[in-house]
Amino acid sequence: MVGKTKYQTKADVKRLSGVGQMGCLPCMIDGWNDVQATVQHITEGSVRLEDEHQMTYPSCPWHHQGKVPDKFRGAVRLATRRVGPSFARNKRDFAKRYGAERELVHITDALLRVIDSEWRRGCYLGPAALGKVAVELHREIVLGLKVRRG
Repeated sequence: MVGKTKYQTKADVKRLSGVGQMGCLPCMIDGWNDVQATVQHITEGSVRLEDEHQMTYPSCPWHHQGKVPDKFRGAVRLATRRVGPSFARNKRDFAKRYGAERELVHITDALLRVIDSEWRRGCYLGPAALGKVAVELHREIVLGLKVRRG
């Protein structure tokens, strides 16, 4: 954790709750839809941004802190090949594959809007459906590709 956290508003609490329940965004982009995540606050120069609780995205321990998943028994190279680059271990490769942190925040914002919209309609968006939406948003926001919806 970088520095002391600020007071949380109601909007912050709502966002952090939604982000914490979402699942790891980089894992979803790679097709792994049921990986538990924690909230990643983005920083610039190791300092949290002014609106720190709104500048967040979900990330698992591997993608966030570089903690090798148990099934890889400490093999960092194998974990990187199978699960993708870790932000803590290689920021450049992480950004190249998943996008800059601010882009991940934009994807998270869009996912939260989709979840809220579906909830208001009385629908539940399961992990597979949420993962599909995350991939489409990644293609649009990070890769700049048009995604057909229909």
